[in-house]
Amino acid sequence: MSIPQTPTNSAEFSGTHADIMSALKIAEFGINPKESNPAQRGVRIQTGNGTVTLASFDFETAVSVTLPCTTPETAGTSLLDHTEMVKVMGAFVAGETKTVAARTPVALTGDLLTGGGMTVPIAAPDPAAYTPAPLPALAQVTLDPQVFLSQLLRTLPARGTDDTLSTLTGVAFTLTGQTLTLAATDRYRFAVADIPAAPIGAETADGHPTSALVPGGILKRLVPVLKTHTGPLALGISPDGGWVTLTAGQTTITQRTLDGRLPRHDKLFPTKAAASVSIPRTTLDTALKKSAAVIKAKASNDTPVSLLWDGTGSLTLAPVLPDDQDRARFKGIPLPHTTPQGDPAVLHRRAVTFKPVFLAAALAAFSGDTVTLHIPDKIIENKHMAVTFTDGPAITGDNYRHLLMSIRLEDGTWNL
Repeated sequence: MSIPQTPTNSAEFSGTHADIMSALKIAEFGINPKESNPAQRGVRIQTGNGTVTLASFDFETAVSVTLPCTTPETAGTSLLDHTEMVKVMGAFVAGETKTVAARTPVALTGDLLTGGGMTVPIAAPDPAAYTPAPLPALAQVTLDPQVFLSQLLRTLPARGTDDTLSTLTGVAFTLTGQTLTLAATDRYRFAVADIPAAPIGAETADGHPTSALVPGGILKRLVPVLKTHTGPLALGISPDGGWVTLTAGQTTITQRTLDGRLPRHDKLFPTKAAASVSIPRTTLDTALKKSAAVIKAKASNDTPVSLLWDGTGSLTLAPVLPDDQDRARFKGIPLPHTTPQGDPAVLHRRAVTFKPVFLAAALAAFSGDTVTLHIPDKIIENKHMAVTFTDGPAITGDNYRHLLMSIRLEDGTWNL
């Protein structure tokens, strides 16, 4: 005996398990499993004319993903429980190899899902209780997706993770003419990356900046999607900055932005340095890993590391061991370096100290042969200093800058 479909659900399609599951995984970005309204936990499926569009909206993130499938010419719509649909899709291919699972035919008729020799009714919430998503922000620029991804991965680690300071958990997007600038900070470090942007309309190209603060969590979830995307990436910011839309091929994600704004990085990053020091990046990274291993053996996890210039200007990296005698007898790891700008003498008998985890994250954002540290123009002994890291010798950087606050040590910690 056949089971009749729910009258309010009329979508029909047939496709492969791999394509449908891929779309469902992306639609999950707009599903909040804790949402009290069952309809808002549903995925809205629209079919017709050979395409299927899956949409979801949890009041913060709106997702729309279109995939080619076999459908009737007439339009149809179903609202189905997303979680249950994903689990039933998994049941269809239980025990199958990945290759067989990917090719398994799956069909939907209203709220009846067929695959793996079974037909299973899917929970269908009341579509009248569903709140549709807002319209996507108008696309303003296109970006190279791999350049965007590379710069995003350099910027994300600098954002805050304390939800009580929600503003700092976001990444600032600023569109100015033909440049998109990403910025993130957690008050101890500040990362800024520039990305070439191709304006779509004349209003975008006029140089008037448009800004929005995008939650870092959704950007982290987007990384796997961006890794496999090869076509242009379109970006739009609503006029009030309240929504940001990213479109990658047939996937469109519209995200509600965070309230507030980050500190202006152009006011925080220095324009002059007492001295700029270029160090082989892999050498410094290896020295940091060895210092971290010593800390693990002899000190606590919060023990910092110092870059030390002796009276002759030789540079070493050393952990700040808590025992005075251990610290005095410890010989740091020598670091070859050059001073492309400034007076090297101002660094003699001085130290710059960092948290190892923050220094490691800063180094991980670079991939060149060297990394350059720009020591502030006014060096005050044993005070916090904002040190700028760049790829090249210019303090303004090329397309990425990383500001890292140093740690203040007690007077007399180092006898240089």
